[in-house]
Amino acid sequence: MNEFARQGRVCLDETVSVGGQWDERVRWNGWLCPVIDAWSVVLVADRLNDGADDGAVRIDWTEDGALVLTDVLYAEEDPAHYRPEILPADEDGLYAMGAYGWIWSEDTDSRVNP
Repeated sequence: MNEFARQGRVCLDETVSVGGQWDERVRWNGWLCPVIDAWSVVLVADRLNDGADDGAVRIDWTEDGALVLTDVLYAEEDPAHYRPEILPADEDGLYAMGAYGWIWSEDTDSRVNP
C-alpha cells in the first residue's frame, strides 16, 4: 500500500460495495480508482451479472493470476475488434477492476450490501 492510499469500502454505481484501497489524488472524471482483492472481483462480477441472461461481465484468470475482464455485450457486437481488458495484480495482489472507467465512490452508507 502506498503512503497516500486510503482503505475502506468502495461502491460501484450504488450496486455493490466491497473493501478497497484508493489514492485520493488519482481520479477518473472525479470518481475513485480503487484496487480490490480477488474475492471482491468475483463479488463485483456476480452482482453485475445479476439478472443478465448471458452475463454482462465475464471474468477469467490467466495462469499467472492476471484478471481477464470481458464486457460480454461489446464482445458480441464487434468480435473482430474487441479485446478484453487484462489486469495484472499489483504488488499487494490487488486489481484495478473498473478503475479509470467505472463509477466508484467511497461507501459511507453500508446499506448497499445489507
